[in-house]
Amino acid sequence: MVEHPGDYRWASYHYSAYGKRCGLNLKEHDRYRALASNDAERRRCYRELFHNALDTGLIHSIRQLLNSCLVLGNERFKDEIQVQLKRKVRPGKAGRPPKQY
Repeated sequence: MVEHPGDYRWASYHYSAYGKRCGLNLKEHDRYRALASNDAERRRCYRELFHNALDTGLIHSIRQLLNSCLVLGNERFKDEIQVQLKRKVRPGKAGRPPKQY
């Protein structure tokens, strides 16, 4: 969508990274608050999260799984999501199932 989250009009980036009000009704997430004990340090830590680009292989995996309505994560996470959604969250086996005689 955009090169950087700060370029997206509806992103909370400017609030989380610089404390700028953006007209959105935002509530700070516990994970965000856990980045540091004070606002200035928390904002600095948040900006650091965006300095490194994601690996192109990971981006491809995310897109592929998203387009297939599947889940990205470790096996424990996938198990938990599968139970909550009551549906398969992993890719199936390729090909037709074997005939039962």
